[in-house]
Amino acid sequence: MAVHSYYAIFEPIKEKGFEGQYWVTFPDLEGVFTSGDDFADGYEMAQEVLALMLEYFEDDNIPFNPPSHPKDIEIPSEGSLVYIQVNTEKIRR
Repeated sequence: MAVHSYYAIFEPIKEKGFEGQYWVTFPDLEGVFTSGDDFADGYEMAQEVLALMLEYFEDDNIPFNPPSHPKDIEIPSEGSLVYIQVNTEKIRR
């Protein structure tokens, strides 16, 4: 079973018309990001994008960074650090 855990940073989108929405990034995985209509949707989208990207990396033997310790991650002033865990085997099924 391929279970992976990473921290994501959730930041509220401040642009007019996007109130309540979140931008989600993974500081350890360059180019892996998503957004959500609210926090719960952002969490679901974060799980999906993380699982899909890690599955792609595994299948194509692309090395990816291990997760950082949370104290080593710089969090923006209005951001929240959120623990995301996925199982890439579920994606393959």
